[in-house]
Amino acid sequence: MSTALCKGGVNGQTGRAAARRIKENARISSQLENRRRKGESGKAWQILQQRIDKRQTTENDTISGIDKSPEAREVRAGMVKTMRKLKQAAEEARHDDNSELGAELRKMDELNERINEDR
Repeated sequence: MSTALCKGGVNGQTGRAAARRIKENARISSQLENRRRKGESGKAWQILQQRIDKRQTTENDTISGIDKSPEAREVRAGMVKTMRKLKQAAEEARHDDNSELGAELRKMDELNERINEDR
């Protein structure tokens, strides 16, 4: 067995990287929750965050459709609208020869085609 593996080399590095990602995700989630509490993400999210804090619902229930409240429906409708705009922007970029995003999307398309040819 490699010395690096025995002394926590690769696995230790992977573990530390994972711990950093977990810590960063928690920090971002906390900031997002605070913005929602202040109403910076809209009234619907403010109400939902209050309900999340009281353990009456969860973010996952809100997003997945389990929470049927008017606020959750409003948030989901906003997410759908945003996703449609993002999809449209990606399609426009895909056809723009001067777009860095478009170039990356075209590379992904080529890779997907290769993968599907191999099946």
